Amino acid sequence: MRARSTFIFVIAAATVASGQPQRDAILNLDYVTDTEAHRIYALVVPALWATRSRDPIVLQRETVGVEAFTRCRDTSSPDADWVAVQKNFSQENARRMVLPTALPFDEPYRLIALAEIEAIDAKLAIKYPGVYNERPESPPYVAVSAVGFNAEKTKAMVYVRLRDRGEVKGFELRDGQWVAAPKSNGCIWIA
Repeated sequence: MRARSTFIFVIAAATVASGQPQRDAILNLDYVTDTEAHRIYALVVPALWATRSRDPIVLQRETVGVEAFTRCRDTSSPDADWVAVQKNFSQENARRMVLPTALPFDEPYRLIALAEIEAIDAKLAIKYPGVYNERPESPPYVAVSAVGFNAEKTKAMVYVRLRDRGEVKGFELRDGQWVAAPKSNGCIWIA
């Protein structure tokens, strides 16, 4: 009886300890709290997901890094607002952030932790060695960056991606609605 109790305690302690780093990592991250950023996500995520799946949206809980995309707009442009957006975009994406559980999507969605995606990918890398892009059985998901704005919050920039493609999108606020900015999608990639 005593051996069984010890075994159960060891299993419980291991379970708690293994979950601790992931929970602590999230606790150390800031949440994306800006409602205008949430509105932008509601525009870009469902539209990109619809090109991939009719299933409920699977959205990565943590924002993605955008180091390669911080120079997507031509900052030599005389439009100071877009220069400010670019600068804010870089600042906002200097650290990873966490998306809130409640976003203004009309479509059903669920959040998936980056750690869960990485664990699945690690298992599939062993099963499918030499396949570096999307492996069979890889769960599809959408990931977004933090949103960069100009000071007046009338222009915005966000990076959105699936496993096999992504793009930086620019938006302008017109009559209270975010709309795609002309000539704003300068960086697109497809695997």
